[in-house]
Amino acid sequence: MTAVPCGPVRTIPDKFLYAVNEFCLSNPSNGCISIYTIDGTTGALTSAAGPVPAGADSVAMAVDPLARFAYVLNAQSEDVSMYTINSTTGSLVPTPPPPVVNTIPAGPSPFFIAVHPSGGFTYVVTSPFPGLNPPTIFVYTINATTGALTPTTPIAGGGLAITIHPSGNFAYVIANGASGPPSCGGAACTSTYMVNATTGTLTLVGSVLTSLASPVVVRPSGKFAYALSGDFPNTVVVFAIDDITGKLTLISTASTRLSPSSVAVDAFGKFAYVTNHGANNVTAYTIDATTGALTEVGTVSTGSGPMWITVERSGKFAYVLDSDPSCLLSSISIYKIDGNTGLLLPSGKACANDGIGKMLVTSGPIP
Repeated sequence: MTAVPCGPVRTIPDKFLYAVNEFCLSNPSNGCISIYTIDGTTGALTSAAGPVPAGADSVAMAVDPLARFAYVLNAQSEDVSMYTINSTTGSLVPTPPPPVVNTIPAGPSPFFIAVHPSGGFTYVVTSPFPGLNPPTIFVYTINATTGALTPTTPIAGGGLAITIHPSGNFAYVIANGASGPPSCGGAACTSTYMVNATTGTLTLVGSVLTSLASPVVVRPSGKFAYALSGDFPNTVVVFAIDDITGKLTLISTASTRLSPSSVAVDAFGKFAYVTNHGANNVTAYTIDATTGALTEVGTVSTGSGPMWITVERSGKFAYVLDSDPSCLLSSISIYKIDGNTGLLLPSGKACANDGIGKMLVTSGPIP
């Protein structure tokens, strides 16, 4: 999976980091969210309040652009947990508060969740086993006051991940052979949808028969997109994005190290990063603003088996979810970003012992 920048670019670092745990050590039948505060000078993490309970098998999280609301996707309980974010502490308050249940159904085998840049809509993609339930994209409107989700008409054709273009005009859904729309003919594909700005509904524009191993990450300019290739090992693919239709065209590739696992692009679109699960490191690249091409500038070591990287929105710090012998379960490697070269400079580590980590998300109120 891939860290996708969410919300406006900031001039100061995000205040909070959230770790999504598939199951929680204190309650193994459910997932939970670990909360950390971010030191604005060093990027160091300090554990905040205890983990926040979520549903069974928490696999993904999305935050609205203004950092008011958070949504956690739970695969086994097939629902979305809804929260309000405390802008001072980063704590997650269930929406609505107990004893009312703060979840909403998300369909069978939900895989990924995304929030529209307007803050008005949330999307969940599902990928059920063939023959059981049709793959679906679920669309929800967001109540601007409470953050509560209301389902609208679902869209046929689900997938493994969904990304919303920074303009809010397009959505990209990656799918394996079983989960894509009929137009893909049962093959792995990546589909482009037009987003209705009023209703949030999606209209299929077209698909490329390209197998991707991570969600699409769009450069903030909206002109280029990046993902890990499912067709070629140890490769990042680069797409050009059509300004009118949003369609993707494969234009170049770049090599990674062994078994890449996630991609991130900084909020200014200058640098890209790939975690290499099999090499225990991160590869850094510069991005050509004209062509979108990636040029490798170096690697940095991580803990064992890095699986996720996120870059907070000021572009000063990056965080990698991995494992370390000194930590009981997961660990988070902390890096400062060299603003000139894009290289990652090790800046510490934090243990993430609340559960088995799945992904990282940074957030903070807009100054």
